[in-house]
Amino acid sequence: MVKTIQVWDVPIRLFHWGLVVAITVSVISIKTNLIDNQWHLYSGMAITALLSFRLCWGMIGSHTAQFRQFWPRLSALRAMLKHEWQGVGHSPTAALSVFALLGVLVWMIATGVCADDDISLQGPLAHWLVDWVDASVSDQASAWHAFTFNVMIGLVSLHLAAIAYYAWVKRNNLVPAMLHGKQQVTPALTDQYAQQTAHDHNHFYWRLSISVVIAAVITLVLFNTQVQSWLYAPPTVLVVPASTQAW
Repeated sequence: MVKTIQVWDVPIRLFHWGLVVAITVSVISIKTNLIDNQWHLYSGMAITALLSFRLCWGMIGSHTAQFRQFWPRLSALRAMLKHEWQGVGHSPTAALSVFALLGVLVWMIATGVCADDDISLQGPLAHWLVDWVDASVSDQASAWHAFTFNVMIGLVSLHLAAIAYYAWVKRNNLVPAMLHGKQQVTPALTDQYAQQTAHDHNHFYWRLSISVVIAAVITLVLFNTQVQSWLYAPPTVLVVPASTQAW
């Protein structure tokens, strides 16, 4: 006998589908001619906001959203390989996928905001690198960003392949759970989960507001030139007047 319980909260589900849309737009804008490549910058901004929120929510969010609750421990991975693992939320292998994708996205954003392809796209911090350091740093960031972008596409492809495998081979469709947030578990896990999530609603909206504000601030600092000018400015270049010739 199994019971259906609420596992994924609304913020996690909105993050998930928002990231799906943002990554799709990002790939289409740079790999095809269907939309203007300026949308690559807009989608990057959206990914930054979503990723910043997820990192905050992974620390102060609901039980199944917190990183410490699904950190892929070796014992759990062994149990998963032996088909002995039982739990609520991310499985150990799914957790590996989550952390891998989040790590790649962090590096992709970090290099993207500093990149400059010298053609049509320039990251919002690229001109600061030219003023503060050297243009070669921005060029290197562009190369790293392009490589990381392809790694991200590979991870997303593996994620989709895993979803298809679970749906067709194991007869376990994972997609609806990320729509309604519910999962079927055994009664023993239901009782355990109820105890673990007893305090999830405490200060929920305060924690949600803090995560949203932090995500908004990070996005503004990285992408808004006016905010950047308030926080830092390029070094002043001193102009030394030429000495007058003595007669």
